[in-house]
Amino acid sequence: MIYTKQPTESVDQPGAELCQSWHRLPQSWALDNVQALTRLRVVLDGLSNASLIAFMDRLLADSGVARPFLSARASYKHHHAREGGLLVHSVECAEFVRFTTLRQPYPVYESDLAVVGALLHDIGKIKIHDPAQTGCHIGVDYEALNLEVIAPHIRHLDSDWPEGGWALRQILAPYNGGKSFAPLLITDVVRYVDRLSAGADLRREYFRHLPGYQQCVRTEHGQLLARLKAPPEAQYSAVGDVAIEGVV
Repeated sequence: MIYTKQPTESVDQPGAELCQSWHRLPQSWALDNVQALTRLRVVLDGLSNASLIAFMDRLLADSGVARPFLSARASYKHHHAREGGLLVHSVECAEFVRFTTLRQPYPVYESDLAVVGALLHDIGKIKIHDPAQTGCHIGVDYEALNLEVIAPHIRHLDSDWPEGGWALRQILAPYNGGKSFAPLLITDVVRYVDRLSAGADLRREYFRHLPGYQQCVRTEHGQLLARLKAPPEAQYSAVGDVAIEGVV
């Protein structure tokens, strides 16, 4: 297993004051997803690692990245396929990651890396789904575009914390395409929460207008989605959770 080396500075050390550009993002950029913008700020305020905070500060100070990140859709016809869906999906993934890593023996700096990786795991989609783009990125793997988007800013992370820059690239563009376990466990954590968030949104959208008795539906891509019927109410004894037949 490969471990990242602990950085030498955290935000509670002297000289670690940062601008936190995410608090200056206009709410209008988030369209109808102001709540998701608020949650983004909470997630980023929860970071402890100064190098990652500085990286995110520079990245979101770039309006060419921040504005489409807040307003673009996450897909055309799959999950979070609506304006602002990329922000909602990314924040949800970051929240899932923080919840997961805090309950495992991860060092705080690895948990922070996973959170940032979750926030940015689809950042390349601003090149695909932003109407301002010319279409030159159609057919290009969005994981490659992830690195293109962050390239002007990750060089500072490389300078501040080289292993952090390497690890973030591992999360955003894993070399094995998700076919096996990644070198870093936090990469697999981000993959997992990505599927969890996407699957939850698909089920919400496809079952929203269907009658309660319908348990299965297929997406436009032929993917089968299912949900369970609620079980019949069981009567329980006063002590423990053992069901007793015939008790009313």
